[in-house]
Amino acid sequence: MPVEFYVFLFPSILAILFFFTIHQRLFDFIQFVSGSSLMAVLMGEFILLLVFIVIIIYVIIKSIYIYLRIITYKNSEHVSIQYTKPQLIDFLRSSIFILLVYSMISIVLNTLLFLVFTSVDLLTVVKSTFDLMSYDHRLFGSFVPFTIHILGRIPYFDQLAIFFYSSLVYVMPVVLLVFFLFNKKLFRVYIMSFFLVFMIALPFWKIVPAISPIAMYRFNLFDLPIPTYIVSEMDRYPVSPYLVKHSADIERSFIDSSNNMIAVSTFPSMHAAWATITVFFAIELFWPLGLVLIPWCIMNIIGAVYSEQHFGVDVIFGIILAFIVIFIVKSLLSIEKKYFIDKFSLFMIVDEANHDMRKLISRIRSILYNKGYCLVHVFRPKTKIK
Repeated sequence: MPVEFYVFLFPSILAILFFFTIHQRLFDFIQFVSGSSLMAVLMGEFILLLVFIVIIIYVIIKSIYIYLRIITYKNSEHVSIQYTKPQLIDFLRSSIFILLVYSMISIVLNTLLFLVFTSVDLLTVVKSTFDLMSYDHRLFGSFVPFTIHILGRIPYFDQLAIFFYSSLVYVMPVVLLVFFLFNKKLFRVYIMSFFLVFMIALPFWKIVPAISPIAMYRFNLFDLPIPTYIVSEMDRYPVSPYLVKHSADIERSFIDSSNNMIAVSTFPSMHAAWATITVFFAIELFWPLGLVLIPWCIMNIIGAVYSEQHFGVDVIFGIILAFIVIFIVKSLLSIEKKYFIDKFSLFMIVDEANHDMRKLISRIRSILYNKGYCLVHVFRPKTKIK
């Protein structure tokens, strides 16, 4: 079995069996999961949900296509590519495996996230948040989430910082979809890294449960006295009305008094970790993408601090964690090469998607060539399909 089975699927099965011991009835368990999934509904994180929907649509269309080829051209000798019933079974099995692995790990991680958010106490959250602020001051010599607002003097910097910070939810699905369509290896390592960094971050959110600086200090959602030196620093570096308007609704949704839930996923920063992972693997696919994505990543990380969603130490540790996870994933895949042979065609769905895209690009190039367009070389594939 591939790495995904041992790292994601098998542990997820054990975890779900354990959850069933807490909620013995199926209805109770489903209700528990739906309540715990803050960013997901069964098929993955919110930022990946659209990609999974596209993959499911592709699976349905491709399955129908293969079936029609089987029954229509069963004995034809004039068809260049023929499918058989075993190939259709392999394709369906591959689709089920891919979707099952990433759906189950998403359910488990979001359930664990909910358990973390509902198990922290207010005193620990306050202490952890103050500790992160003090670490920022020791490491950088200033209260970074406040002093960075000096950049707000740059025209339109507010809008740009928030735009780049918010753009992660759009960039990641696009990159993942490109990997799915063009490169099987990068599709695997990218989505493995996405979930693995989440898995590693969960214990930190339990040990260092902290909320964002803007929720703790600007909005003071706990109605606690704030040290005078922090108040003076906030007065010295005020936030813009645009930022306040953008953040108010988000911050209030992070605390749910009815469920006794506090979103304590500040340290480490997933924005910084996921953005770093995205840039790293996108450059592996096609290095000129770095000319666009590296500045995007830098602005995304700056935006995370500028919007006061994270402390400086959050994003630093998020970047470090990203590279640790990249190393782990690459090591796991290098070990996998020694024992894994895909006898059951578990990644056939990605191979078929790569093949279909290669044919589509070839057809587009042919059409452009026949029309005499000189830009035909723009569509020449730059990477090998793994």
